[in-house]
Amino acid sequence: MKHDLHDLLTEAAVEASADAPRLVHTVDDIVSEGRRLRRRRRAGWAAGGAAAAVLAVAGAAAVPQLVAGGPEGAPAPSLAPAAPRPAAGPVVFPADPTAYAFRGYTVGRFEVGDPSLLTPWFQQAPVRVDGEMETVVDDRGDISAPGSSLLLTVYRPGVFDPKRYTGAERLRVQGRPAFFSPNLPIDEEPVDGGMRWPALAWQYADDAWAVLDNVTPEEHGRADLVAVANGLRGTRPVPATVALSVGWLPDGYRFSSGGRGADWPHGGGGFQATGLRFVRGDDRVPARLTMPVLDPEDSTVQDLRISLYRRDWAGNSKPPADLPEGGTWCNAGNDRLCYRLDPSGGWKAEVYGSGRESTAELRRVLERITFATVADPGTWPELAAAVPAPAR
Repeated sequence: MKHDLHDLLTEAAVEASADAPRLVHTVDDIVSEGRRLRRRRRAGWAAGGAAAAVLAVAGAAAVPQLVAGGPEGAPAPSLAPAAPRPAAGPVVFPADPTAYAFRGYTVGRFEVGDPSLLTPWFQQAPVRVDGEMETVVDDRGDISAPGSSLLLTVYRPGVFDPKRYTGAERLRVQGRPAFFSPNLPIDEEPVDGGMRWPALAWQYADDAWAVLDNVTPEEHGRADLVAVANGLRGTRPVPATVALSVGWLPDGYRFSSGGRGADWPHGGGGFQATGLRFVRGDDRVPARLTMPVLDPEDSTVQDLRISLYRRDWAGNSKPPADLPEGGTWCNAGNDRLCYRLDPSGGWKAEVYGSGRESTAELRRVLERITFATVADPGTWPELAAAVPAPAR
């Protein structure tokens, strides 16, 4: 019997270098059958990770040669790199989906962070431009954190369908097919056309795609996106870490996704240190994804989300004056939303239940959380060890 999530997921997944993928629909399928691991963020997409490390990567790309047409068209001419490619290997997803498939890197003005969200289907990282900061202004005063203007999503092989890029400009990135759109809607189902910003999708390996999206009105175009794409390289498996450990969950819940950021549109970006999602029951996703959406904003499955935010940012519910040290409290207008402060008092853990969990259960989840020293990422536990193993 296995008791460690790391072991369960490691034995269940298949290396990305294996033969052609079989379609998989649920995390349970992956864990129980050992098949290959097979969704939308709005303008508020959370590219989390308050202290993402970066590795310098040399090189930039020449402006691509373009050919009109969609994903079904003829191959486009290759791009000639403007500088030698760095000595690093291709992206190969590790068997363990809680380990990084790539690490942060820098290309000119663009600083790609380590992946802030890891799922069985993809990994995401924020891209910071010119050391940008995000500032929130309200009656509490100005508060700031590292910001990001782009989001990099790297999909496992066999997962991504580039059909949204039909009619986009064709080009080559690292010698492989790519599509660029100057005005791709940032919503899966845009209303009245929605917001449209530049986006790039490219193959980094056979049937394996990565996507760069603009996630703020500060648009970065084709040349910038291609330059960042050309810097993507793989890494040896490195376990992701988070700033807390979860000691208890209600029966039937299993880990779905997590990291330093959130998997839903309203995460806290640089104001957030950890985001975890657990699901109960059916957690199906399409066999092929067109956008990195794990679940709509109004959850269609029963899930629990645990987040750790800076207290000065997450000021929507203040602790009672008589709250004992380490105590929990719940939102006055929503008893499915409860909180607990970390020992420093500077960070607030939040648990949100979308299903039928009782308030007592949500409080117990919080009471059984163990906090790392948030200001010292060296104390953070590995993601695989920070969540309870699924019941067998």
